[in-house]
Amino acid sequence: MSQFVWEEKYDVGVRLFNEQHKQLLNILRDVYKAMEHKQDKAAIAEVINNLIKYAKEHLTQEEACLKENKYPDFENHKNYMKYLFQKLSNSMKI
Repeated sequence: MSQFVWEEKYDVGVRLFNEQHKQLLNILRDVYKAMEHKQDKAAIAEVINNLIKYAKEHLTQEEACLKENKYPDFENHKNYMKYLFQKLSNSMKI
């Protein structure tokens, strides 16, 4: 489960986003544990829904901050995050 552990190399230089990224890793760990312990579908669906909800909230805040600060690669970042979120949503369907 070491793939869900925060490492300093993930630091993006914005404390709020680092904290949100750490929380995303915690929720991913919850998803992994629920699946590893073969919890029922309702329990797994609940943690997956928590992950999707939190990811949406995070991405909304992150996009707003990047746009407000005129991040030079905003469109590419936005498109990549949209791609990752779609991939997450598709892969988490049970």
